[in-house]
Amino acid sequence: MEVISILGILWRIKFNEKLDDKDVDAQSDPHEKIIRVADDIEDGVDVNRILRHEIIHAFLYESGLGFNWEHKPYGHEETMVDWIAIQYPKIKKVFEKLGIEE
Repeated sequence: MEVISILGILWRIKFNEKLDDKDVDAQSDPHEKIIRVADDIEDGVDVNRILRHEIIHAFLYESGLGFNWEHKPYGHEETMVDWIAIQYPKIKKVFEKLGIEE
């Protein structure tokens, strides 16, 4: 188990978890402050991308943007969260090149 700080709030990351929803590789729980990563992730799936996706959810929750998105039953619009998670490494490189990463 890993512990990370999301905007000053401690979140736990648990790997090899049995998830209720078999259609997802991970899930964030804003009430328990935990990210659960499935135990049955298929070979070739980028676990780092999955973690980035869930961490973006955590940042949105801790920013006060928990359940006020179009994707009402789940809180955040998944396409937008996935876009940030996928593009983050490229965005980071640009920020680092310009010296504006902080």
